[in-house]
Formats: sequence, C-alpha cells, structure tokens
Amino acid sequence: MRGTRKALSNPKTPIQFIRSLKDRLKRKDATMRKPRILAAVLLAIALNGCGARVAHVTNLPAGVTEQQAKNYDAAVANLHKIALITSTARQTIINLRNQGITDDAYLRLTLPLIAKIDEAELAASAYLRDAPEYFAEPQKQRIRDIFANVLAQIEQLNSAGVTGIKNPDSLKQVNGLLTELAGVVNLVLSLTSP
Repeated sequence: MRGTRKALSNPKTPIQFIRSLKDRLKRKDATMRKPRILAAVLLAIALNGCGARVAHVTNLPAGVTEQQAKNYDAAVANLHKIALITSTARQTIINLRNQGITDDAYLRLTLPLIAKIDEAELAASAYLRDAPEYFAEPQKQRIRDIFANVLAQIEQLNSAGVTGIKNPDSLKQVNGLLTELAGVVNLVLSLTSP
C-alpha cells in the first residue's frame, strides 16, 4: 500500500500510524460501496431479467394474445438452447476424433448432420427475429416446416454413435447431448402446435 510507505517515512508514533491507516481504509471502503451497490443492482436485474420468463405481458400489438407472446419468448429461448447444445455436440465429436475414440468416417457422417441442425436453428431464429411481434399460426407453421427434418437427423446421429463411438462413456456422453437436443426440439415443436 502506498499510504503505509508514506506513513512509515514520517516520524509518527505507532498509534498515529494506525489511526491514519484506519482513516485511509474508511475512505477506501466508502468509495468501494458505490461499485458494490451497482454490482448488486446489475446482478438482481440479470437474475430477474433474461432467466425468468415474464408472468404477465403488457403493451401487446393488436391481435396478439398474451399466450402467443409467451410462446414466442419460450421458442426464442429454446432456439438459443439448441444452438448451445449443437455447438457442444460438435466440439465433443471433434474432441473424440482427436482422442482417437472415433474415426474419420464417423466425423464425416456426423458433422453434416449437426450442420443441418445448426442451419435449421439459424433459419428459425432469423425468421422469428424478423417478425418479433407475431407468433400466430402462419409463423408457427413456418417453424414446424424448418424443424421438420431435425428429429430425423438427431435419430441418425444416435444410430451413428452406436456404430462409430468405441468408448461406452463417450457414447453415453454424446447420446446424452442428443437426447437433450431432441427434448428441446420437441419443446419448440410443442410451442408451435396448432
């Protein structure tokens, strides 16, 4: 601490030194309270904002129901989950190849399937981003059309893992990711049901 060097260089008594050190710490603590309060407020906003879904939606455009707004919000959140899971699955499969647990044939089979799932997620996200205030039947049908083949691709990935992954623990890890992915895709599809 810079203050202790200055205080030590001044010929003060130990009691004066301790008092001056306490005063400096009090001033430092007072200046640190503002950032702490700000951090606490930002943390509260973050925890109450994105993570918790809205219980009651207000200021909706004409013709949009509250349930449509909630379904839209949930669909967007689940599309984000799909992106995270597919990214994790891709990295896991590449890591398994780098560790020698899978071969090149498995990689050539699975990466295009994961890319198709990514493409579907990106298309659905772009579509919903372009029409954020509407989540009626035409929009739901478009999301269903985009995800029409995704569950079949996940099934192909599951069957490819049985033959392509030699390590049972790694197979369990990949199958867990694919099961989670299928669950989220089914959830998005359920939000778009007529």
